[in-house]
Amino acid sequence: LLWEGDHAALHSLSLVNRNLCEGLLHRGHQVALTPDGSVFEVCIRHQWPPNLTPPPHGHWVMMQPWEFGSLPKAWVAAMSEKVDECWVNTRYVRDLYVESGIPAQRVHVVPLGVDTR
Repeated sequence: LLWEGDHAALHSLSLVNRNLCEGLLHRGHQVALTPDGSVFEVCIRHQWPPNLTPPPHGHWVMMQPWEFGSLPKAWVAAMSEKVDECWVNTRYVRDLYVESGIPAQRVHVVPLGVDTR
């Protein structure tokens, strides 16, 4: 799978990206951080600002935090019609997505974990 989003910075999105990718790698998944011309089965995007241009191929997942009320209207069409899945961290954010017009079957709660080490 291709994971698009910052991994090297000190902000929260980068920290989440690093930890989720490390978890996937630990479980035996192949994860690429930059497109290299390969054909990917899944493209996961978790970045700011969101990139709403569809990937050239594969299943498209948007992981886009949002806690400010309704989603921006510019996002709703792409997320409703082109994105295969939207991953959100809480039920509250899931409800915001659905109330903004994203089909409920596309929105999945993927909670953030805690590293107890």
